[in-house]
Amino acid sequence: MPLQLTEQDKDFVWQVVMRTSERLGGHAQMFSNPLEFDDVGGRIRFHWPDWMQEIRTYIVAKYGEKDAQPLLLDVFTEVMSRDQFERRQQQFQQDEIIARNKAVWR
Repeated sequence: MPLQLTEQDKDFVWQVVMRTSERLGGHAQMFSNPLEFDDVGGRIRFHWPDWMQEIRTYIVAKYGEKDAQPLLLDVFTEVMSRDQFERRQQQFQQDEIIARNKAVWR
């Protein structure tokens, strides 16, 4: 059975994506350069965008270099989806409102 990210892993990934999107000026700017790769000894080696390095470090530390590669490709594919991004963005905004309301009621 292939490895899958946990919900905690996905939350971390999306936090990085949301911060990056805000910093770069939007979702589309995150993908303004194509994903580059090389064929190294019969294996594909991706050159992840700078904003993916924090995510890559997290996933490699947790799952190891070998298992991280397919997970990173899955992450990149998921966060590249405009629909997924908008859904997560709405979720983050709702979570922020709930957190602020809880703080007011304390």
